Amino acid sequence: MIPLVVYGLTDSSSVIHSTVGSIRYLALFRLIRLYNLILMIKGSEIILLSAAAVVTIIFGAFGIYLAESPNPDASIHNLYDAFWWAVETITTVAYGEYYPVTFLGRIIAGVLMFAAIGILWTVVALITSKLVERRLKHAGTGIIQDTKDMIKEKIDSIERLDSKELEELVRLIRTLNHSG
Repeated sequence: MIPLVVYGLTDSSSVIHSTVGSIRYLALFRLIRLYNLILMIKGSEIILLSAAAVVTIIFGAFGIYLAESPNPDASIHNLYDAFWWAVETITTVAYGEYYPVTFLGRIIAGVLMFAAIGILWTVVALITSKLVERRLKHAGTGIIQDTKDMIKEKIDSIERLDSKELEELVRLIRTLNHSG
C-alpha cells in the first residue's frame, strides 16, 4: 500500500521515481529479516513442514480427482486441475474456479483445509517460539548480570547487612552458582 499512497500524494514523476526507489530498500530489509527468521529455524523443521505440505497436496489432489472427475457437473476433470485446486486450497488462496461438488469431494476439501490451517499455524508457532526463545536468552543474561551486580553491591556493604539480609545474599549466591 505504501507505493500506492506515495504515488497518489505526489505530482512529479521524479519524486515518484526517487520515492519508489527508496521503498525498494525497505523491501531489501524485509528480505534480510526473512533470511534471519529462516536461519533461526532448523533445516530439518523446514524440511518436515514442507514435506507435510507436499504430501497433503498430493493426497488431496489425487483424492479430489478420484471423487470429482466422474461427476459431469464437477469443475475438476483432470489431474492438472486437481493439483491446482489442492495448491490453492492449502495456501488458502482458493480463487474459486475449481471446487468440489460431490459429498466425498467436500469431505476431502474439508480435510485439506484443516491440514492447511494446521501446517500454517505450526509454522507460525515455530517462528514465534524461536523469537521468544531468542528474546528470553538475551533477557536471561541481563537478569543474571543484574543479579551479579546486586550481589557485588551487597558484598561491598557487607558490614551493614543484618542477619536476614546476609542469609538472602548467601541464598542468591547459591542460586546463581547452581544456575550457571
